[in-house]
Amino acid sequence: MTATAAVQSTALRYTERFTPEIAERTAPIYERVKSVVPEILWPKYAPDIDAILRLKREPNGSTRGNNIKTRTSPLT
Repeated sequence: MTATAAVQSTALRYTERFTPEIAERTAPIYERVKSVVPEILWPKYAPDIDAILRLKREPNGSTRGNNIKTRTSPLT
């Protein structure tokens, strides 16, 4: 399987989660990253990006990540 065929088959697996509504909501983000993310792979990433943005907008929503504001001091 060539690299192009592998990318296309990967992209086809993710198109079922990629709805027109998600495409519309994530269009501004894709405009900023289209020089880095190929258009054929955008359906793979857009649903996850949309979910993260939705969680950030919710009052008690949270996303997993490192808390870089707190450090553990070796002296304590």
